[in-house]
Amino acid sequence: MNGLRVISTCVIFSSLVGASISAQSRTLPQGWDQKEGNSASWAGFRFAPARVQSFFKGNTLPFKTKTVKGLKIRRDGMRTTTFQPHSNPISITLSAQAAPETFRFPSVESFDRNLGQDKTLVLSKKVILFPRLARPKSPPAPFSVDLPFAKPFTITNPTGLIVDIKVYATATQNSYWMADAEGQRIFTSPFGQRKSLGVGCPRDFYSYATLVYPGSGPLKTYGFSRTTKVRIGMIWFGSSTSRWGTTPLPYQIPSTNCSVYNDAFVVKAALTDPKRAGRLEVNWGTFLPLERIAGLQFPFQMAVWDPGFNRVDFRLSRGNLLTVGNGFPKTVNAFEIYTYQSSVHKVDPDRSKPYFYRYSTTVFQCY
Repeated sequence: MNGLRVISTCVIFSSLVGASISAQSRTLPQGWDQKEGNSASWAGFRFAPARVQSFFKGNTLPFKTKTVKGLKIRRDGMRTTTFQPHSNPISITLSAQAAPETFRFPSVESFDRNLGQDKTLVLSKKVILFPRLARPKSPPAPFSVDLPFAKPFTITNPTGLIVDIKVYATATQNSYWMADAEGQRIFTSPFGQRKSLGVGCPRDFYSYATLVYPGSGPLKTYGFSRTTKVRIGMIWFGSSTSRWGTTPLPYQIPSTNCSVYNDAFVVKAALTDPKRAGRLEVNWGTFLPLERIAGLQFPFQMAVWDPGFNRVDFRLSRGNLLTVGNGFPKTVNAFEIYTYQSSVHKVDPDRSKPYFYRYSTTVFQCY
């Protein structure tokens, strides 16, 4: 009787363990083993040359410790367009120890800056076939496209996981092939915004800024003064659009149609380029990827010394209010940044910068 109890207990325990193992997810993001994603991925699978980085926060990983020997992808199960077979050399780099802020404020100046010190090239220019796969009768499709690693990658206590895929081609490629993906429908840009204040003198002295979030890349301010000669100009950032000391803003300079729209706490000089509509530009560098910088607002304006233009010999741009972006929302647990070549956009997978972003990622199966 005791022997039977032991055998029965072992059978029950083994069944429970087996059920637990079989039920554990193997996908990135976790939980999509038997479910169709709500999106599709094209960069890296349809277009080439291309590069795409998929970011998975720690809470989307189905494991905290694992040696990964390869990844698989599946075709999107909802597309009715016929898939076009093709093959490309593909390289894959993985990183599980990227700086935590990278999953909120990734660099869009360089793919490589997002990778941690543990970055590992697990696949190097292996030719991968993307076959003509029929639409499954009951989605999702099986994970049938294998990306086997030449070198296993061990994950231990990850900050998250970055899957960096480079796709090579000798010519621009557009072969219809969409991988299953999962994401969130969010329409807020991570990059912030710029608002115009008033008008310049002349009225078409327009001024702009690159839209950034902390850590994304350099903040550049530029404008078109319409000068026909090389002139010295200046660009200044301030903290107020309502007062400069005791002077209310905006302030119209007497006997001119020029107005000052913000005070100044930092100023940089630049020369105009008469061959480019009197363009002047200043690179202010990159904000640190710090949460406290996200959402801050900075007004800025430009002026160019131009003798004889008016009684004060200066042209002034319109005013501007720059809002630093909030980066990728905290509620987004997985996303992609990517680039791909087209007839108007050349790409080198080893050197090109990220060009697009999306709040969704390819669904990968790990093995």
